[in-house]
Amino acid sequence: MKKVLVILLVSLISAPFAYADERKALEQQLAITMNIEGIVDGSISTYRNEMLRLYPSLSPSYLDSEYQQVFKFGKQRYLESYMKAYSVYSDDELRELINFYKTDFGKWYLGKGLKFNAKIQADMDNAAKEFNDAFIKRASELQGQP
Repeated sequence: MKKVLVILLVSLISAPFAYADERKALEQQLAITMNIEGIVDGSISTYRNEMLRLYPSLSPSYLDSEYQQVFKFGKQRYLESYMKAYSVYSDDELRELINFYKTDFGKWYLGKGLKFNAKIQADMDNAAKEFNDAFIKRASELQGQP
């Protein structure tokens, strides 16, 4: 009887951990399928390019060597944001998405989605420049006012 109670107690205590591990595995599988790391790498690259443009005194090699930890932190933080976003899905919905992306239509849809994201990333470099230029211009105008 004691053995049964001990086994039951251990099962109850470890169940949430097993659930969390399964949930994390589903999220990781979906992130890999959706190439989330590639999307984040594109965002970091866009950010890096904009820093080089805004701070022309920084050389690319200096930025890469002296700010490596900052970019590593940024990448990790962006990845965490994507992983947190998966909370909108139930475990069953995550499984359904994973299975959907294995179908012919799902593969087609995912491929189009990745191309869509690549186009957005390619234009984000220009959008960031234009946005920052507008901000800097406005800040200069405001500084010139009495």
